[in-house]
Amino acid sequence: MGGGYIRTYNNSGKETTYLGTGSDNAGQLRIYNQEGETGSYMGNGYIQAYNQFGERTLFLGTGSSGGGYLRTYNFDGQETVYLGTGADSSGQMRIYDSVGETGTFIGSGYFRSYNQFGKMSTYLGNGRDGGGYLRTNNKFETETVFLGTNNANEGLVNLNDKFGQSFWIRLNKKE
Repeated sequence: MGGGYIRTYNNSGKETTYLGTGSDNAGQLRIYNQEGETGSYMGNGYIQAYNQFGERTLFLGTGSSGGGYLRTYNFDGQETVYLGTGADSSGQMRIYDSVGETGTFIGSGYFRSYNQFGKMSTYLGNGRDGGGYLRTNNKFETETVFLGTNNANEGLVNLNDKFGQSFWIRLNKKE
């Protein structure tokens, strides 16, 4: 029982739509372009879109842990953007460079950017104690600047050399 479907075709005999049961025994809808290539696909909990060459450009759906997400892909099939629910059940966004390396990451309460070597170069966000801060790193991911709130809830500026050794510190406090 089951396995029914409806198919439609254009004047050239190319399939344009398929509505029916897939090999996973779930319902699906496929829409094809004028050449018979898949243009979009809706399956069990997700939607995918394809370009004129049949390459996936968009995924919108539900992840294995139950959270929703959106992914986009470039002409080479590399993921360019992830927007959705992270492993910690909070919202996040990742932007990738042309070869699939993370360039920017936005999470719940923070922002991180990465250089072309895959090293974190900037962090802007909340500390464990609730204060905010900005941290910049050199190309080797060694901290060079800290600007933020210290554990005593006072302003702090710390400049480090290329090895991460502090050489200039200022607190928002008269001594």
